[in-house]
Amino acid sequence: MASAAPTGMSPPPPVAAADRERVVIVVSGKDHPGITSAIMAAVARAGVDILDVRQTSVRRRLTLAVELEVGMDARSQSVFRELLLAAKKVGTKIDFDIPESGRSLPSVSPTSGAQAAATSDTRVRRLSPCFPSTNYVLTLLSAEAVPPRFLQSLGELLEARGFSTDKITRLSRRQLRSLELSISHAPGAGRRSGALAELLAVEADGTNWRDVGAPAGNPTTAPVSGVAPSGDGAAGDAGGGDDLESSAWALDDPDAVGTDVDVGDSVHGFNAEAMADFRSALYTFGKSQGVDVALQAESVLRRSKRLVVMDMDSTLIQQEVIDELARHAGVYEAVRDITHAAMGGGLDFNESLRQRVALLAGTPATAFRHVIDNLVYTDGAHELCRSLKKLGYRLAVISGGFTAITEHVRKELGLNYDYANQLEVGEDGRFTGRTVGPIVNAQRKADLLMTIAQQERISLNQVIAIGDGANDLPMLAVAGLGIAFNAKPAVQEAATFRINQRSLESVLYLLGFSEDDQQELSGRPQPVVPRVPPPVPTTERAGGAANGRGVVASA
Repeated sequence: MASAAPTGMSPPPPVAAADRERVVIVVSGKDHPGITSAIMAAVARAGVDILDVRQTSVRRRLTLAVELEVGMDARSQSVFRELLLAAKKVGTKIDFDIPESGRSLPSVSPTSGAQAAATSDTRVRRLSPCFPSTNYVLTLLSAEAVPPRFLQSLGELLEARGFSTDKITRLSRRQLRSLELSISHAPGAGRRSGALAELLAVEADGTNWRDVGAPAGNPTTAPVSGVAPSGDGAAGDAGGGDDLESSAWALDDPDAVGTDVDVGDSVHGFNAEAMADFRSALYTFGKSQGVDVALQAESVLRRSKRLVVMDMDSTLIQQEVIDELARHAGVYEAVRDITHAAMGGGLDFNESLRQRVALLAGTPATAFRHVIDNLVYTDGAHELCRSLKKLGYRLAVISGGFTAITEHVRKELGLNYDYANQLEVGEDGRFTGRTVGPIVNAQRKADLLMTIAQQERISLNQVIAIGDGANDLPMLAVAGLGIAFNAKPAVQEAATFRINQRSLESVLYLLGFSEDDQQELSGRPQPVVPRVPPPVPTTERAGGAANGRGVVASA
């Protein structure tokens, strides 16, 4: 009995027996109905087995790759003749490769005939030996079209690390602003850049990359939690800190509900240090080119996140709430000085918050209404939340700001939870200059995230956290996908994933959702491409005549 492949690793492809050989055919040409069926019919007539098949079409140009296991008997060997005839019949080019021997048979196009000799530019493509692959996904995000030179340099970086590019998918609709690259790595794979290097070989003069792959179809959507509590689940302080369990449950007990041991990198062939080094190299490279590069281990969990936890200030909204309150109270400069001292390491977050809140003493609590009326939501915040809720995600905002604002944001965006600091209001309706309950600092943000995950019975690997500040880093670290959104450089360097795009909706690209998917999820209408009306036909008869549309055209 064959042994099972290690957990989390794809089994190697079957190895041809001694009396058989593996043959890879690549069919290419103008796409039209009947090509795939004709090729498959030829394979079926020869009675050979199909080991793998891939097909893509870009602007009606088809590429079909099929891996076959061909026996040495006469019937099996007839597959070459059958395929040549089929390719000629449907008007496509066909290439044959025999990986084990390194032989490459002549490529045949519809005009060359079955007996044409190999041309001088026919390439012998050597396929790497069979080995258990380790699979990752690279997501590229750019405010403008990703330039060819960037892809060339990225291909060289991947090649140097022993990665090959198996598939490239365009996620954005118009400009080439977002790409998803499926890459694989194996010990001893050598310096190969696979599909990407082949793709880049055509680039030498700044070609406009309009079509790399087709927009992805709908990926597997996240399931709705079957144990979610009734109602919206939000409760401002949610009972304060007394019922908050220690974060130790997520660290010390791998069997605890809602937890798992993150072994993604080790399962995929890397230790944590090597993966951190690779991610750092990708970040530095992407930053130098103005392109966000996110590396994720490819697994079912990547497309099945179920909980999203977001910071509020400078993430969901564009303002810092305490600054807005300070402006209203006339103490903005003093609050700003304390903030700068805290950022410089002179004060910890708890002490800086106490000092800033103390400056608000005596300010009418109606200042909250002023802040709420002037909130500016980050581009894409509404669309992101609407899309995620449609997919069944649970959503939360955890902020170092104040509950009066987070509660409003929760209701506005349709979130399930909100947590923040609570400002004490006296009987006179004014701020006392104190907070009530535990301070929501960096560690408490992480603790609250884990508590929500435990309550929802969701694995931490299925949690997304989004924030911009240093006090978000612990929260980003415990989530399966922690994203620094338009964060300061120091925060970006410490975070695993970064997005420097204007819209929060860009988060959906990291989950594999194309721009078309995003428009469908958010309920936005598809863009309509204006059609130029055809010219009114005219007649060449002297004196003019009816042109068939009831319009008289003069000579």
